[in-house]
Amino acid sequence: MSTSSKHRLDTVWAYFLDLYARPGVKETCLDWQDRLGADVILLLWLLRLGAEDGLAVDDVSLRRVDERMKEWRMSAILPIRDARRATGKLAKAGDRDASSLYPRLKRVELAAERMALRRLLLEDGVAGQRLPGQLAATANLERYLGTLAEGLAAEERTAIARLVSAAEAG
Repeated sequence: MSTSSKHRLDTVWAYFLDLYARPGVKETCLDWQDRLGADVILLLWLLRLGAEDGLAVDDVSLRRVDERMKEWRMSAILPIRDARRATGKLAKAGDRDASSLYPRLKRVELAAERMALRRLLLEDGVAGQRLPGQLAATANLERYLGTLAEGLAAEERTAIARLVSAAEAG
């Protein structure tokens, strides 16, 4: 990885961590992850791509990127997450070994998600329409969530607006 690529990864990762810590962002992302099967790194990337770059990705680009992410998500991130969650339950029940393992699994899961971001940043040829940031970010999230669920409920649209506002607040 070149120095400029590493700097870009570090910059975008810092943006993600900052955005994720803003009120309501973590809760919304985790709700969509658990309820709809959303990829949080892809969600944050689409949000940033719209809010910061004004790019509303087209359907072909979104499908290609999601498919590329799916392989890593299924083979690495989800098994690590499942192990972390199972270990967390044991830790809460008082298992000392699980209590020791849980934070390490959490770090490994974050490292795997950072690798997912790296894959996204290497993605060439993401096409779409240039729009004002708020419109592009909204369009990206609506398009992605639309691939996960039939139709967007009012609560999803409200949550999208909340995430776009959080992205703009930074």
